[in-house]
Amino acid sequence: MRGLVEAALPARMGTPFRWLVGSSWVGDLGDGIVLAAGPLVGGLLAHIAHAGEEASTARVS
Repeated sequence: MRGLVEAALPARMGTPFRWLVGSSWVGDLGDGIVLAAGPLVGGLLAHIAHAGEEASTARVS
């Protein structure tokens, strides 16, 4: 594992560089999760809202 980290992030670049790359990777991962889950959550919320509208119109009718 250490060899893999050393190959991707050489120690000669310094610790601040490693933190910068690590924070960039974490941010990219978060963006990917939002892009993947966003439409799913939106669809779920729209479905719940639509079900609520149906329930309210059923009572009025």
